[in-house]
Amino acid sequence: KTTVSVLYWKRRGRGEGKKMTTKSRSELKKNFIASAVTGGVTMLGTNWLDCLKTRWQVEVKTNHSGTMSTFFKQIAKNEGLWSGLWKHALLTNICGCTVSMGTRIGLYPYIRDYIGAKDEEKLSPLKMLASGLGSGMCGYFMASPLFMIKTQMHSQAGIKGTDGVLLTGSGKGQPPSYSSGFDAIGKIFNKSGLRGLWKGAALFSVRGATLSGTQLSAYDTSKTLLTTRAEMEDGPVVHSISSFFSALCLTTAVMPLDNILVAYQSSLLTSSPHPTPLFTVRSLSQTHGLAVFMRGWSPMFLRMAPTSVATFYIYEQIRSMLGLT
Repeated sequence: KTTVSVLYWKRRGRGEGKKMTTKSRSELKKNFIASAVTGGVTMLGTNWLDCLKTRWQVEVKTNHSGTMSTFFKQIAKNEGLWSGLWKHALLTNICGCTVSMGTRIGLYPYIRDYIGAKDEEKLSPLKMLASGLGSGMCGYFMASPLFMIKTQMHSQAGIKGTDGVLLTGSGKGQPPSYSSGFDAIGKIFNKSGLRGLWKGAALFSVRGATLSGTQLSAYDTSKTLLTTRAEMEDGPVVHSISSFFSALCLTTAVMPLDNILVAYQSSLLTSSPHPTPLFTVRSLSQTHGLAVFMRGWSPMFLRMAPTSVATFYIYEQIRSMLGLT
């Protein structure tokens, strides 16, 4: 049986207004809690892969000719896994994932049900995709400031000397722009206000919508097919297969947007920031060719495959503990 949280609506008065019942409000809160906790837990274990991906994408500016695995080994050897990758923007990334995942996965079944997918027999990949796009756009727009700061801190990750100047990484020879996520929020707000915190939010929301729409629709569709047509029991095996498939789909779909976003947001810390994401697209394609838009696919997939499996497994278990079926 596919997990479908039925959203119950009722008409009131003479109008067509719709009101969510107390039961469905309670389910929405529980669904958000389950999703938010899942997001925080999974990012705690995979922040190092996210940082590796960003550092590898930023490294393209130095025309690094090695492979991603060689790049990782150099960081692990010279800087250490914790100091070189894992600790950077860890709390900021956890907070961002808590907000984004809590919103996008928490809202997904309700948006899906509202647009007419209450009957399992009528579930369609298109409706699932539309639901994922909508919930993903909401979640990633809300978390945009946190993820922008995370990306910028990851792009400047490296070992600092006693004088506070970076000894390694793309910012070698300069001090990092921010000492923490809180420091970044304060500096950006004082300089540019709320508009500065949501710089690039439109592009990030599109990326988030693409990621969420692809991930959730691929997971939901494959899970439905496995439990109905293949008649497999809804359990860890089905969840794992569906999660792996969704990771493959979302990684491929989101990488071009991810490369544009990383290049654009990391440029904001330089003396020559890119004026628009479109400028970033032209700059990347003219300098490095179209292949650059898939740079970082491997670390992204290595992060998203186990993350997707863990995310949906943990999410399903927490939902069960909260009484959501």
